[in-house]
Amino acid sequence: MDKRTAALVGIVGALVATIGCTTLFFVWQSLDHNKGQNLCGVNAPGGIQKEFHRQLADAQQSARLQELLRARRILNDNAAAIVRMHTGVTRNLAAVNAALQKEFGVAAGHRYHYEQKQKVLYEVFRAENPLSRTGKDGPAATAANAPSPRAERRVHRAIESAEQEKRLVGLTAQKAQLTRCAVFFQQIHRAQLARLQAVNQKLIVDFDVQPDRHYTYDPDAKAVYRVCLQQPTDTSR
Repeated sequence: MDKRTAALVGIVGALVATIGCTTLFFVWQSLDHNKGQNLCGVNAPGGIQKEFHRQLADAQQSARLQELLRARRILNDNAAAIVRMHTGVTRNLAAVNAALQKEFGVAAGHRYHYEQKQKVLYEVFRAENPLSRTGKDGPAATAANAPSPRAERRVHRAIESAEQEKRLVGLTAQKAQLTRCAVFFQQIHRAQLARLQAVNQKLIVDFDVQPDRHYTYDPDAKAVYRVCLQQPTDTSR
């Protein structure tokens, strides 16, 4: 991950810290203050239960486990925040694409170019290379004899007023910016997931802590517990 991406990931992490932590973190934090409930079947507040997972040997192991659990929590929160931001960006991008389609007939997957002097919006496409066809029209093109593809354009529509022009230019700029944002969020989300995978692997190897389960740690007892989220028992029968 380059320095720019790392810095922006840090900004996202700071935003998450400012907004607040997830519900799971609050559950985890509350369990850390409930000492002595070390057997599955002993009810914690809210129907949450714990079962003993493993004993740690020394303070060094304790510090290492807490460091990894903290890193996993932060990375999970960061990834969730990035997904929410990406969802917001894609929703706005869809709205901009819908406006371009409705007002100017601009399709989301096509390329366009606006000539300001002519007040004309062109659709841009690649011309077919005749040498790429096989059969009576000619042999298949090879890397040596195939010419570079040419970008051609055709008139899509005329822009009839300054208001239309301002609207088209504004929507096009919004689309470009939102598209860049969507790509950026995808990139830093992949970076977060890669870091999370590395942390999860260390937790598995060093402490047998699985990524699909929840754990809490009692620093006084130097003991790790697995959190059991059980359904309330119906006592009316």
